[in-house]
Amino acid sequence: MENILIYIVDSTEKSIAVNHTLADLDRNGDIRIYESITIRKTDQGGFDVLKDATEEGGWKTLGGGAIGALIGIVGGPLGLLLGGLTGTFIGATMDTEEFVVSTDFIDQVNNSLQVGEIAVITVVDETSPDFVDTALQPLEGRSFRTSVDEAYDHYQERVEKAASEEHAAEKAKREAKKAERKEKRAELRESVKKKISDWWDKL
Repeated sequence: MENILIYIVDSTEKSIAVNHTLADLDRNGDIRIYESITIRKTDQGGFDVLKDATEEGGWKTLGGGAIGALIGIVGGPLGLLLGGLTGTFIGATMDTEEFVVSTDFIDQVNNSLQVGEIAVITVVDETSPDFVDTALQPLEGRSFRTSVDEAYDHYQERVEKAASEEHAAEKAKREAKKAERKEKRAELRESVKKKISDWWDKL
């Protein structure tokens, strides 16, 4: 299942340890990481971004324009979540053609994330949460998850019901669309990493 995973810790050192742990699980084939970013909540209601999440690469404070640029580069469910956390997107749900993120989930994360705390946000494919939860337990952080595909499916179901569309046919379309989205995200993974790296180099 493809999830947005958020793991909150209280120090840069722990956030780097989280990223190393997730990377190890990815290398071992226990999970698959699609995108990831590490942010820290500031006392101005904004966020800093850790430039290198696996090393002490330093924090960058991003203004509105830079945040918008980063969201545009990242795209997908991670971009939507960042948009919600930073107040760039507003609505009961935030959606593109392919992704939906509930503001209930975003509010839950925002209310939990305190000033100075750090959130490692990862789009991850995991057969079970046990691998990640067990590996991260020593870091004593707080975790939140929302399913990328299920959130989109629930949104589509509401749309279909309102439009009185045939459920069985639309379910088949959703499954085909889900497989297509998953394949596309896998193909774009390296491209997104390079775009983010190039964007950082220009800061």
